[in-house]
Formats: sequence, structure tokens, C-alpha cells
Amino acid sequence: AVVSTQSTGKKANRESITIKKIKTVVEDVEEDRSKNLIIFGLDNHPGSPVDLKVARLFEYLGEKPMFSVERIGRNSPGKVKPVKVILNKAATVFGLLSKAKTLK
Repeated sequence: AVVSTQSTGKKANRESITIKKIKTVVEDVEEDRSKNLIIFGLDNHPGSPVDLKVARLFEYLGEKPMFSVERIGRNSPGKVKPVKVILNKAATVFGLLSKAKTLK
């Protein structure tokens, strides 16, 4: 967009700020991938909530972080959707990943 400045009367080119750009920046801030953890192979039984399963897994590893979970991906017959775990700190993710080798 072309903007006229009051002090000099000259026209200056400035990048226009659109709602789309603002949404993109907000999504980038909200979605910090370093705080995410993906768990594959966690069964999907209707009577057992996924957040409880993740909490038990973390307890087994000796951790009790604050987190939220959601299933990601498409529904496919015979396949289990991965679980996206969103943690508060990236350091927590690295700590959990270092302890994950004890799960095998």
C-alpha cells in the first residue's frame, strides 16, 4: 500500500498488514512445535480416555507434566490414529524423550 507521511509529504511504500498475516503470526506463536510430542500405537478404546493413558505413560516414566492431547490424522479402518501431546515447555519434551528408551 502507498502511504503518505505527514512530515515530508512524500509517499512511502509499506507492507499492508492484513488479517490473514495477523492470524498466521498468532498461529505460529500458539503452535510451537518444540513443545509437541507424537505418540504412535496408543490404542483407541472408547471406555478409556486418551489423556488418562498418556498420564499413566508419563507416570511410568517418572514424570507428571501439564499437557493436553488430541488424536491427529485421518480415520482408517484397522489403524490407530497418533496422539499429539502438547506440553508447556520444550525442556519437558526433551526430558521425556530421553526417558522413552526405557519403554522398549
